[in-house]
Amino acid sequence: DLNIVLCKNKIISKIKCFPNPTTRFVTIEGENITNISIFNLLGQEMNAEFNSSNDYSTVNCENLPVGTYILKATINGNTVVSSFIKN
Repeated sequence: DLNIVLCKNKIISKIKCFPNPTTRFVTIEGENITNISIFNLLGQEMNAEFNSSNDYSTVNCENLPVGTYILKATINGNTVVSSFIKN
């Protein structure tokens, strides 16, 4: 999945989240990722383990129950939202 934040027809941030669906890990590609949160569809923030570098982060989803999740990331000061499925 590719999610893009637009401002006056100019791309200011983009994120790529894969694999989707996943069973173990989700990789998030994007420049300058500074914050990541995972929420279930009830809006509850989930505990997940993150490993980050400059251009990507990995989310350990092994302890998450099967379901659909919302991923919220801050990239270059902009909030980007994506979703993924845990099988």
